[in-house]
Amino acid sequence: LKGMPTQDDPKGFLTKEDLKVIPTIDDPKGFATTAQLKAESVETRRYMKVLYEDLKSDIRLVAEGLADLTRVVAGHDHPDIRGDISRIDLRVLKLETKKKSRRAS
Repeated sequence: LKGMPTQDDPKGFLTKEDLKVIPTIDDPKGFATTAQLKAESVETRRYMKVLYEDLKSDIRLVAEGLADLTRVVAGHDHPDIRGDISRIDLRVLKLETKKKSRRAS
């Protein structure tokens, strides 16, 4: 492991001087306060809601596209297409089942 400190070549290991700036239980300066943790929690929750809504709208678009494609293809009676539709239906059913089980927990 090139560049990693070893017993023979200790360059790269933290020194006692380096460790002085790291917070400990005995000297907690540097640890986040309860207020800081709560503020970060609120910010993280807000960000996750934004991501969730964005993902939800993307899933809705895919579902609408799939529904349109299914309507178009349903008019054609080709065995390969029918098999593909069945596989897609199964995948959608599995996703819906997972989504319902997550909501229940």
